Amino acid sequence: EGNTAQGGDGGTFGTPGGNGGGSIGGALYLETGSETSVETSTFVGNSALGGPGGISAAWGGVARAGAILSGGSLTIVNSTFVGHITEGGRGANGFLPFRLRGGLGDGGHGGNGEAGAIQYQGTTLSIANSTFTGNFASGGDGGHADIDFGTFGGNGGSALGGTLRDATTRGRIDDFTLANTIIAAGEVLRGFGGNPNGIVPAIQ
Repeated sequence: EGNTAQGGDGGTFGTPGGNGGGSIGGALYLETGSETSVETSTFVGNSALGGPGGISAAWGGVARAGAILSGGSLTIVNSTFVGHITEGGRGANGFLPFRLRGGLGDGGHGGNGEAGAIQYQGTTLSIANSTFTGNFASGGDGGHADIDFGTFGGNGGSALGGTLRDATTRGRIDDFTLANTIIAAGEVLRGFGGNPNGIVPAIQ
């Protein structure tokens, strides 16, 4: 309950700065080839949060799976998943202390938020007699352009799968079974694009 996988902040040294770090599996990260069974369990309020981009066009980090990311075989029985959040990191605002080439005054793109509760990218997934309620995936907002030297605000990140997401290489899982299960009030929200007209400096 209440666990968080948090991507690190991107660095602010150099132009551009570092991209935000990614985060995987707010509660559990199950590696490729694993075989896992979850029975009569409750997962509440876990989250995966991408780190923000550092500076000058750096991207926000991608967040994957508020509760569980499975790279193998996963079986879930008689279990409850409530109120998980996956949120991509915010793109950095463009910033140039002097004019440089390469569009580095533009805002960075927001990171994707993938799978509010479970992302599966393995071989099999079986879910039975379980409940998923109020899980949420959100893309990170794009950064604003530099007010003097920027042209484009960053794109908002995509939101993919408010509750479950199939992220297998072929775009489909080999064996997926869903039985006697309630999936309710899941939500996805893409990130907002950054302001292309630049950000207004704070008055000192």
